[in-house]
Amino acid sequence: MRSFHESGHFSAVAVDLFRKAQRIVDLIRDPEPGEDPWRCHEVARVVGGELGLAVVDGYYGCVDHSWLVIPNGGVDGHAILDVYGAGVLPQVFLLDTFYGLPAGTSYRVRREPRDDIKHEAVRQMRASLKKTEAAYAG
Repeated sequence: MRSFHESGHFSAVAVDLFRKAQRIVDLIRDPEPGEDPWRCHEVARVVGGELGLAVVDGYYGCVDHSWLVIPNGGVDGHAILDVYGAGVLPQVFLLDTFYGLPAGTSYRVRREPRDDIKHEAVRQMRASLKKTEAAYAG
């Protein structure tokens, strides 16, 4: 069943980017045993880089978090594309920032950008993504 939101609430571009983000996240390898778990801050940068979307660093409730923004993706403005949802399944979801929707009010932007990005983790995820894509293509 297609929900009301999928069939016309979000822009077609937003829904397409959401589907691509799901696929990208599915293709990123899991961390090896002994490696630190991937964090939302790095996953958002990998997916955002692949899709050409801006990363926003901030808070989801009280959780330090990072997500992507799709300009004009929602009914009255931007849509949030969260590729590493905090405390929810599915992991990747699309959210309208339309005023009055309670979930959208839980996202708050930081005043300063993060300075603790694990660039090696970003590199590893991108490399694994390319290897996985090549395996599917071959």
